[in-house]
Amino acid sequence: MVSRFAEGDTEGARRIDGELGPAYELLRVVVNPIAIKTALNLQGHEVGGLRLPLVAATDGETAQIRDCLERLGVLQATSV
Repeated sequence: MVSRFAEGDTEGARRIDGELGPAYELLRVVVNPIAIKTALNLQGHEVGGLRLPLVAATDGETAQIRDCLERLGVLQATSV
């Protein structure tokens, strides 16, 4: 995105920025590193737990993070 903008391709940079929207949203679901560790664990990467005072994401927060990952195309949607 930055390279596109630096090259004068502002439309290309905007397109990439739009595609990254769910990633930006993921970072606002819950404080980090909770959101990042939850996202990595959902993708099958065992990154370990959290140290206090941080606690695991709630079921609702995990669902929001899963939704962001699905919209980014990095996690397959689950059937409910």
